[in-house]
Order: sequence, then C-alpha cells, then structure tokens
Amino acid sequence: MIDPRRPSPAEAKVHLAQIEWALHAVRKGWLPARYAVVWPAGLDRSLLHELPLSTPVRNCLEEAMLTNGHLPLCTLTLRRNPNFRRTFVADLLLTVEKYLIDCTLAPDVPTHDSPRSVIPDRPSNIVDAGLDSDEVLSEGSNAAAESLASLLDTIDRLRSPSRRWSLATEGLRSLLATSADVLGTPTLADALRPELVRLASRMGLDNALRSVALHETLLGTPSLPALVVRRLRETLNGFSPRQLAVIEARLVRSPPATLEQVARQFGVTRERVRQIQKRLEPKIDAALGEELQIIASTLQERLEPVVAADALEQRIDLISHDASETVAALFRDALIRAMGFTLNGGLYTNDHAEQAIRDVRRRARELADDVGLVQERDIVSSLPGEKWQRFWPWLRRRSGLHGFYGSLALRDSAKARAKAALLFLGRPATRDEIGAVCGRERNRVGANLSNIPSVVKADRDRWGLRDWIDDEYDGIVGEIVQRIEEDGGVTTTERLLTEIPARFNVSPQSVRAYMQTPRFDVRDGSIRLASPASIRLRNLDDVIDGRDEGGAPFWTFVVETRYFQGYSVVGVPPEFAKALGCEPDSGVDIRIENLSDCRALSLRWRLATLTGASLGYVAEPLRRLDLQTGDRARVTIAGPRSVRLGPDFGDTGSRPPQGADATLVRILGRRRAI
Repeated sequence: MIDPRRPSPAEAKVHLAQIEWALHAVRKGWLPARYAVVWPAGLDRSLLHELPLSTPVRNCLEEAMLTNGHLPLCTLTLRRNPNFRRTFVADLLLTVEKYLIDCTLAPDVPTHDSPRSVIPDRPSNIVDAGLDSDEVLSEGSNAAAESLASLLDTIDRLRSPSRRWSLATEGLRSLLATSADVLGTPTLADALRPELVRLASRMGLDNALRSVALHETLLGTPSLPALVVRRLRETLNGFSPRQLAVIEARLVRSPPATLEQVARQFGVTRERVRQIQKRLEPKIDAALGEELQIIASTLQERLEPVVAADALEQRIDLISHDASETVAALFRDALIRAMGFTLNGGLYTNDHAEQAIRDVRRRARELADDVGLVQERDIVSSLPGEKWQRFWPWLRRRSGLHGFYGSLALRDSAKARAKAALLFLGRPATRDEIGAVCGRERNRVGANLSNIPSVVKADRDRWGLRDWIDDEYDGIVGEIVQRIEEDGGVTTTERLLTEIPARFNVSPQSVRAYMQTPRFDVRDGSIRLASPASIRLRNLDDVIDGRDEGGAPFWTFVVETRYFQGYSVVGVPPEFAKALGCEPDSGVDIRIENLSDCRALSLRWRLATLTGASLGYVAEPLRRLDLQTGDRARVTIAGPRSVRLGPDFGDTGSRPPQGADATLVRILGRRRAI
C-alpha cells in the first residue's frame, strides 16, 4: 500500500530545491542562516516519526512539538529549543535529502484527493515557520506543473528564425539563474511581476508556477556569479605555481604576507614580488569583469548597511558555486569591495553606516550639556528610521560615546561621571551617595560637583541639579549676606540663627561663628556687612614667629601630610598677608625667591573665614626642600609679594617679646619715633 504522505517525484524535486541552500551550508561545515528552510513546505511532518533520525534529534523535535503539520521549518525554529545542537540540523537535512532523492527515483503515482503539498508565498530561503500562511495545491497541481515543464522544454527546443528571440531566451534563462543565485528567488512565480502572477492565477497556472523551482528548471544555465567564477578559475589555471603562491600569500591570506616574507620564501627581492603581483592583478580584475559590479549592486540592495562578517561571507560563498578556496576568496573580497563594505570589528559597514556614525557624533555634540552628557533617548529618536535604531548599540560604540549609569558622555571625565551618578539617583544626594555610584572619594566628588554650573548645593550636605532646587545653598556666609541684602542692608541675628539652620541643615553654632568674622558688624541683635575701613589689624610683631638676622619677619607652620595632597596651609595671620600685599577678600601670587623655578604660592585672604588667610600650592616647594610630615617650615617676607621658604630649626633669628614686654617695646619704639 502506498503511503499517502509520500511525495511524488515532481513534488520531491520541489522539496529538494527548497532545502538546497541549507544543504549547501551544511556541506561547507556552516550552520545554515536563521531563515534557511530545513524541512520543506508541504511535506507532512508526521514523516519525522518514520525517518531514521538520531534519538537526540527526534527527542528535540518532539519536545518542541514540531512533528505535525505541513508548514516549513527553518533554522531559527530549531534554535529556539534549549536542547538544540548544531549537529542536529545536519542530521535532519541529510536524512530528509536522502528520503526525497529516493522519492524522485520511485515511479510516479496518481495524486490523491487530500491536499498533497503546500507551497510558501515567500521565498523558501527566508521563510519563518509559524509566521507565514500557506497555499494548498488543488487536485491536479502536479499535472499542471508537469505540463508547464513540458511547455518550457518545447519552447526551449524551438529553432526560431529570429536571432533576437534566441538571444532574449538565453538572456532570460541567465537572468532567472542569477536571480536564483544572488537574490535567492526560489520559484518561477516569485520571479514574475505581480501582474503576471495575477494573470496566471486567473488562468489556473499560479500553483503550477509556484511548483517550478528555478534551480531545478534552469539546471545547467550559468548565472552571472557562475560566469565570473568560471572565468576567474580559468585565469588562475593559466598562472604558474610561483604566481599562484604570490596571489595566495598577498591577496588571499588574512592577514596578507608581507613582501619581505614572500621574497624570502622564493629567494627573490621584494621588488620582484611586487612586480609579479602588479602584473597579475589586472588579469584578475579582467576575469571578474563588469558582471561583478552588477552582482554587487544587486546584492547590496538586499543587505543592511551593517552586516555580520560571517553572515556576509557565507552568503557570498553560497553564490560562488563550490569554487576552490582561492577562487572563492578572490571573488568574495572583490565583491565586498565592489559593494563598498569595510570590515570593522567583526562587522561589514558601508558608506551609509559611516555617515550615520558621523551624524550620531554631531547630534551628540549638539545635545551635550555642560559636562558632555547627553540622554540616550534623544540620540536614538533622531536616528533616520527604525532600521538604524536596531543598530544603535553598534552605532554608540563606533561613535565613541561612553555610557555612565544610564547617561551617555562625549568623553570619560570625573565631572561627567559625578553628574551622571547624580542623574542616576534622580534626587539631591550627599557626596557619599554620589561617590558610591561613581566609585570616587567624597572629597573629590565635592570638588567635581562644585565646578559644574548646572549642579548646586541643596543644603550643607546634599547636591542636586539647579532645576531641582528652588533655593540653592550658598554656604553659611552666602546665606547670611543674602538675608542682609533682602532686608535692606541690615537684618536680625535671630532670623539668621533660626532660618538658616532649619532650611539648610547647619548648626546654629556654625552660623554664630561666621557672624563673628570680620566680614560682619554685629550690634544689639542686628547684623550688617562690615566696612573695609572698620577692619582692625594687630601689630605685625604680635602675630609673627620672629625675625631673621636681617630683621625680616617670618611665620612658621608644621608640615602636614595633606599639604602634599594639594591642600592649602590655613591659619596664616591676616597681618602677615597684609604685609605681603594681599588686601581683604582678595588673593595674590607670591614668588618664592630661593626656589625661583617653582610655581608661585597662592595667598588668599577671606574676611568671612574661621581659619584666617591661606597659602596654596605648597606641595612642590615642600618636596624640593625635602621637608617631611612633622617638620616645621618657615616663610620669611623677602619683599612685596616675595618670600623665602625653608626649614625652621628654632635656633636662628630673634623672637619678638611676648605679653607685657611686647607692649613696653612698642611704646618705647613709638616714643623714639616722636
């Protein structure tokens, strides 16, 4: 009894054509493309129970419930199963191929009343099982297909007196063969214009057209790729063994051998190798011919601007018709160049992709904020179309954008990381919280944030974006000044001691301490800005640590470890700063007379400070003097904005008298002056 599921010889040939691309990939040792058909449309899947498949393959198919129905299966469908293995595809394809070949050798049988085959509307090499509807051949479809094949054979045997007809027929066959190879067109119906397909449907020929596989119908008709490969093979056959070795080493091998390496191999000069290559390259280009550009432009229309390297190379190898390794490599490389693709990190990209990268960089610069941050959604929304959005991860990497905690940055900087961490938190946060996100010390985080215009302090401990904060924290001194100005130049101490601590999380003691600095004038519960004329300084001899043998005043300080880390020396007496030419609420650069090649010291005198004046940039001179933590350093006034810096041993110069003795000395000095 004949199995009703068994395809006829004509149907078996159609099924074989559908899985031809996948079989070709398997024979090359590749995994077929995602949408390559591995079980043909129209072939009853219940046959899987009867075919001699390996147990793992059979179990995989049964677990995925793929052993029933007439829909095609593609590689992607199998890969969705977690138990899928690469070898399963080869086992399935080779088993199905043997079964279908056996069917083609069997005598044909009449068609059955039940549906016999299902032909996909889409090209079989890109069908996705489970997504496409199928078209069932009606009774007598096999006969229609055979009649059409017979008609084609009859037309082919005609000897028309018109040479134009002969040339057109040959050109049509070559066109169809090239369409099958380059575009993957599976059937004659897919190659026809929609108008002709509709006409064929009215004539009852549509199913017959869909049953005619181009690879089967046009067997023996060379496509353009086949012609190019054949010419290239014939050209290489005319080369000598040495010439072939040069071509393989310089044009086929990846990476190519150097001229020096090839020259050593044959015992000739590098110039001789270069001459051989230069003479052979035009012959290879001539063999590739003008057809290569036709193939390139046609194939390029089917490709995305970004293609995985292995996918593109495999696709080209599929149309090179089992050429030798050397011929296939030359054809593949020439075709890729003709399509304008270049290899970048495992991907081939064309000019459109490179332009997209430039557009992303330009757009990022336009949208970047004060530290170079840009929101990813703004860049993605500006891409030209959904297809580019699919390539966004690749575009971002190639555009040189850095990703930090949900934000993108033009460059990797400490300020960009700090602000990105703040945006990630989405609220005012402390330096410790921000540092925990970006992995930096709290002091460095504070220094970075203070230099970002769009970031301000919400209170004593927290930072936030300016847009988040209605009343930014300007420090205790700034808040005192702000309220004095709000009240017309004078306000109450009660308001300051109540409002500032409550709003900015500072202690009343800190507010009171800053109120007592020379910046402010406090009287009877009121406070105003002090006049510069009201500043009272002590006598210089009351604050210095002594005078040297020449009578020059000096002041000393103990070296601390933090000074070598960039911190300033604080506690410089205002009188000492004044003697060096520094005015209140200003700063000057102080030259080091005995270390003239060192950077100048920075002297800053703020009236609203609890620590007096400060001396910055001391790390380098302290190292030059070989001073260590715990040593005492001496700063001696050498002239206006000029000092001498050195170690202080406490045994040179004179110390000014202290207490009552100091007062007596100053009185006697004034009397002598009078």
